[in-house]
Amino acid sequence: MFRGAIIGFGEVAQKAHSPAFLRKKNKFRIIAVSDEKRERLEKAAEFFPNASLYLSATKLFEMEKNLDFVDIATPPSSHYELVTKSLKKNISVLCEKPLVLKERHLQRIKKISAGKKLLVFTVHNWKYSPQMKAILKIIKSGTLGKIKHSSFYTLRSKPSISAGKAWRKNARISGGGILIDHGWHIFYLLTSMAGEFPEAIFATLGFDNAQRAEEEANCVISFPSSTALAHMSWKSPLRKNFAVVYGSKGYLTMRDDSIILKMENGKQKNLKFKKPISKGSAHPEWMASLLDDFFNELKKPGNENLKEAECCLNLINSAKKSHFKKILAGFNKFGG
Repeated sequence: MFRGAIIGFGEVAQKAHSPAFLRKKNKFRIIAVSDEKRERLEKAAEFFPNASLYLSATKLFEMEKNLDFVDIATPPSSHYELVTKSLKKNISVLCEKPLVLKERHLQRIKKISAGKKLLVFTVHNWKYSPQMKAILKIIKSGTLGKIKHSSFYTLRSKPSISAGKAWRKNARISGGGILIDHGWHIFYLLTSMAGEFPEAIFATLGFDNAQRAEEEANCVISFPSSTALAHMSWKSPLRKNFAVVYGSKGYLTMRDDSIILKMENGKQKNLKFKKPISKGSAHPEWMASLLDDFFNELKKPGNENLKEAECCLNLINSAKKSHFKKILAGFNKFGG
């Protein structure tokens, strides 16, 4: 059993992380929680009555000497400092997306974690939704043949309602807008569906003029063997998710709560899911599935998840470069 601490006990920790850890209590024990607000610590005590509570992460790190990991569930601007502090204290990390906001910060994290043989694992929870698990299983089985193209659409009328005081549109805290919030998810999903890292991206962005946060993004991504399209919006009248994947033998469409698989021989298979993928924003059941992989990686740390995080950050930064310079932005490397 691995002993952990949660840093930041806001909405995502309360509604997703904590219920997931309690579902996996045979694998994890939360022994400490830190948050700057006392009322949030009182809430943490309801989930973890035996955990030590701290009003700062600094105090937590000072007092707790037997942690196997920390779960960082704070806003993005604090991630780099908390991740590096954890690693320097020889503690592995589970961190909400985005892992970090700057390339040099990611390279620093890679260097420290590799040198200490510690795990850094970003919460890429959308991969663990029933719909995406089904899509990735179909792709892996070879049913669609060689993947030629994939698309993913995320439509929202506004940022997540669990975002407290609207910090998701405050670039100083969030690092951007919808590219950070939803784009990070879409980019690791498209990379997983392609089965390879991208080579270039062309993007056009729409901004909130008051806060300069992206509210809409259209991205065309080229992979060595396929292409992809990502569309995301905070200005849609609908709350929906759609996806399309086609290969040399057939194609599938995901329409929020269903998947239609059609083959070149005319055969068709329909899959129906209990809940639309767009339903809610916490998804504790997805997080519980993710924790199984986190547990296995803690036993034998790898770097596949960290490669995905690097890919997401590079795509986000390159999408911004593409938009402002009106160019196709390429990459020198991925997953190094």
